Amino acid sequence: MNAPQIAVIIATKNRPSLLKKRAINSVLNQSISPSYIIVVDDSADQNQSQNRLIVESIPSTNCHVRYLLNQRTLGASGAWNTAIEYLSNEKKQDFSSLFLAFLDDDDEWHPNYLENCKSLAITKHCNMVAAGFYRCEGNAQQPIKCIPPDSLNEELFLCGNPGIQGSNLFLSLDIMLMVGGFDEQLSSCTDRDLCIRLCELDVISYCNIKKPLLNHYADSDRQRLSTPNSPTKNNGLAVFWQKYHGRMSADQSNAFLERAQRLFFWQPEILPKPILKQESQIALTLGVEFGSLLFNQLEQAIEKIHHLGQKSLVSFNIVLTTTKKLDQIDLRAFIERMNQLGVTCYNLCHQQTCIETATAFVAKETIGNSAWVLRDGDFQKQRSIESENDLSTILTDLGARHLCTNRCNELFIKPHATLINRIKQCRIDAANDRIRRLFGIHELLLLGIGSEAVVMTDGQRIFKCIDYWKTHIPAEQIKFLKWFSSQQYNLPGLYTFDEVMSDGKTLVLTYPFESSNPYQGGNCEQVMDLLHSCSKAGIVCNNMHPKNLIKTQGEVKLIDYGADIRPWNELGFEHMARRAYLTIHHVDHPNLKHLMRQSLHTINFPEMQGYQAFRQKLTGIDCNLKQAQEAWLPLASLEKPSKPFALTIGVITGDAHKLLPLLNSIADLAQCDFLSSINSIVLCNGCSDTSVKETLSFSKRPLGDIKIISETQQIEDATDGLFGSDLAKRPKGQVGIAHARSMLQKYVGLKCTMTPNNYAWILDDDMRLDARAKQFLAWLPVFKQADVDIVIGQYEGSSPNPPLNGLRGQLVDLLHNLRWLDKLPNNIELPDRSHENTILRDKYPDYYYDLSRKHTAHIEAPFWLEPAYKGESVTEARSRLIAHAPLLVTGFPLTRGIVPASSTSPLAAAKDTVNRGGNTFVLNAKALIQTPNLIFKINGREARRSDMVWAIVNKHYHGLTIKSAPFPVQHTGRIQHEPILNLSKVQDEIMGSALYAGLQEFLRNNERHNLVFTDIEINQVWKATKSECNTRLSRLRLSFYRINGLTQALSKYPELSELYKYLVSSFNPDAFTKLETQVKQMNECHIYEFLNQIVPQSNRFAKAHQKTLERIE
Repeated sequence: MNAPQIAVIIATKNRPSLLKKRAINSVLNQSISPSYIIVVDDSADQNQSQNRLIVESIPSTNCHVRYLLNQRTLGASGAWNTAIEYLSNEKKQDFSSLFLAFLDDDDEWHPNYLENCKSLAITKHCNMVAAGFYRCEGNAQQPIKCIPPDSLNEELFLCGNPGIQGSNLFLSLDIMLMVGGFDEQLSSCTDRDLCIRLCELDVISYCNIKKPLLNHYADSDRQRLSTPNSPTKNNGLAVFWQKYHGRMSADQSNAFLERAQRLFFWQPEILPKPILKQESQIALTLGVEFGSLLFNQLEQAIEKIHHLGQKSLVSFNIVLTTTKKLDQIDLRAFIERMNQLGVTCYNLCHQQTCIETATAFVAKETIGNSAWVLRDGDFQKQRSIESENDLSTILTDLGARHLCTNRCNELFIKPHATLINRIKQCRIDAANDRIRRLFGIHELLLLGIGSEAVVMTDGQRIFKCIDYWKTHIPAEQIKFLKWFSSQQYNLPGLYTFDEVMSDGKTLVLTYPFESSNPYQGGNCEQVMDLLHSCSKAGIVCNNMHPKNLIKTQGEVKLIDYGADIRPWNELGFEHMARRAYLTIHHVDHPNLKHLMRQSLHTINFPEMQGYQAFRQKLTGIDCNLKQAQEAWLPLASLEKPSKPFALTIGVITGDAHKLLPLLNSIADLAQCDFLSSINSIVLCNGCSDTSVKETLSFSKRPLGDIKIISETQQIEDATDGLFGSDLAKRPKGQVGIAHARSMLQKYVGLKCTMTPNNYAWILDDDMRLDARAKQFLAWLPVFKQADVDIVIGQYEGSSPNPPLNGLRGQLVDLLHNLRWLDKLPNNIELPDRSHENTILRDKYPDYYYDLSRKHTAHIEAPFWLEPAYKGESVTEARSRLIAHAPLLVTGFPLTRGIVPASSTSPLAAAKDTVNRGGNTFVLNAKALIQTPNLIFKINGREARRSDMVWAIVNKHYHGLTIKSAPFPVQHTGRIQHEPILNLSKVQDEIMGSALYAGLQEFLRNNERHNLVFTDIEINQVWKATKSECNTRLSRLRLSFYRINGLTQALSKYPELSELYKYLVSSFNPDAFTKLETQVKQMNECHIYEFLNQIVPQSNRFAKAHQKTLERIE
């Protein structure tokens, strides 16, 4: 490491006198001089000039002095981060050798503060130092000596502040960047929050100085951040609590709340519901040995247990043995009473068997089993159990003894074939009795008995008695199955339930019986039909397996309806698809059970070779199709229906498999009576028209009128001049998106001009429509009547930006969610914190974009994992989080998916915009046939954001009206295994977005500009573009370092090894340097040439089709 330098950072707000007298004066009196003095002003306008004069009067001999205005979020955190970002841009490398020394504008250091901190950092090889300080609370009071902790311990900062605050914070720039700087959503508690994140870094090396080296002033006679009951302090406490209460223990939570109330008179508006460890969900098996024990005594005890266990018992089994002859009438009456309660009885009174062994064998079949034995001589009839409310206490008071796991395992060693058969027969008898009692049916044929249920038939219906639940939340599961039974489906591969009846802890399902054969593998298309049906029904099967399928006439049908049928969720579908592939291809594999388990974690083993091709065929059905059909917008009813209009949809594709789901969802629009016709134009860009046609043939439904524009046709039309002289050469292979979009829009525009009342819809091929499209499309004539030419719709789901631009925030979420989930009991339902996410989305509209120009306070604000379905347990949610974590590098929206705002009146909610994306409605065909997508090129590569330039040209040159509207389309966006650090793509995004932002800044000040630029105007656009470009690179540099820090924190989770390895190998200084070098190639000449060509090239494009229109028609 080079000799350490020191940068002093002072944030000031409306205190020029104290800034000069205390903070700056103490810096100038240091025994060693810092290399930098950075003062960031967060003051009101009237104080800024005074502060600037104070800073500019500082002697700058051998010291870089800089006055900055806060460029980020208002408040101390934004001011400090402004200085940190400035220094990272100045230093650019060797960040570990620059130490940051923070100082509040009303505090002062002792003369040897910097020298002591620097010396300790060098001698102890540490990268963070905290010195003691005097807390001065008023002239009349003796200063309080405060010494920072000997080590960084997260618990200390969760509960309070153990002696580290702004003015005694001394740490290296690289550490500050890895920890993410200060959290700008916090108006107080910033130091505690920073230290908690520092504790998560592996590379932190901390030392303290046990003597006071500064004065921290906390005068009660003036307003400060720490003033009790101040809005600033209260807001900071509230945000800190929301951010961290989920990882606090009960003691830590109580300590935090007690301190906040005592010192600041603060408490949360709403305390979170206490997370009580849910009463153990157990499958109780009680073995009873009759002798002197009377039936009525036992019956009373069991009724008490049954009543108390309504919520905690997953199942209740009783094993009966005896040491003497019993009255058979009384025994049958007792068993009948147990059946009425829904308790399953195993009557082994006629068999010589050990009660412990029999009980252990029944109990071992169930998950979460708890085995108890009540021997005849141990029954405590004199003990009262009426007032008891704990199952274990009741059982103990009865005289029952718990069989521990080790004891049960010992009993399994010896073979007990006769006993096992008898237990099996008891289950069958119990099911038989239950069906007879519930349905009045006496003649039943046993079809099978499995770990979960007994299945029988009377030749007309199937009766499935589920007596062993594998889920720990059976109440939600039973509720879901009852809902599922109420839906009337006629879907291949699925049965529709006739009835779902609860009988105690047993559930009985009935559905039609039909002749069938065991499934023996193969029949790939029919299994895919079954998967399709599951998505249509809104379900997944967690145990797709040959034994759970049958082959009927023309179908492969699912017969496993029980705990493994869950509400549709993405991870559940992926697991179902993997197991289905093994079911089809490896039905006879001797280790199929092992392969099924292995496939849940990886597909990298020989038996899964070919899975990717199989999975690709499922594209389009790998979503909740039921939910898509039920999606709804709160739109007001239209006063009167408009005249039907034609709709022409234009799409570019380089991957026909990605396109198919969109075309399938477009086909649903044929039902809309307000559409006179629907036509789709697909422009091939990087794929052949043959491959597109072949893929579309896989669709199991008519796709309507689709025109495929092959590469060959594009080349011919370009040569004939359809797109103008600038696009007269269409290279072979894939062209840039601006080039492809220009061609597509010309084709779509010409189609619209040929048909009256024809509107266009330009979509990206990774979009999917749902039932909401049938609502909002009816509003297009309303916009047309309001003289709107272009309507820009919304994205929902994945961000349209490159994955890198949102990765930092997603990794922040991943870490916070893991810390939260690890504090929760595994078997409880995942708490729903979606309301907290809604608040953040409303506050920070660019919550999914790390490089946002609108705000910077969102990137350290965690978004919480929301339940995938009602009843999802913490264990299931954590598994989902871990499984999807590697996909974050592909842009998968695990926690920060885009959720668009809705409105009852789209026209009233419409706003002027040029922020065009891949969901655009064009009501005036001139916008398509007169305006190409324009963007500059560097080294033959197009920059991004040509869609937005297209909108700017249509607005400012052609005078068209462009509005945004709350018309959402689902954006999947994700491509499996696509590398995140496609530096060229990121480069294109930075340069294109910088130009768009620079051009927008110029046009905001020149609203009536016609896009014919003077040299002076071009220079203005260039300066704004360059500034925006530098800002993006700066923010991206911060993201690189923060991602490194988050990678260290996530390394503590072995399940994330795949993600960890990728992040370590990808995020390094060389990668960023390469990216920065590429972006810096953009210069004023590129902008000059581009801006001067906007109007001429648009004119050539607009006139070109006139010559070929007759031939095209």
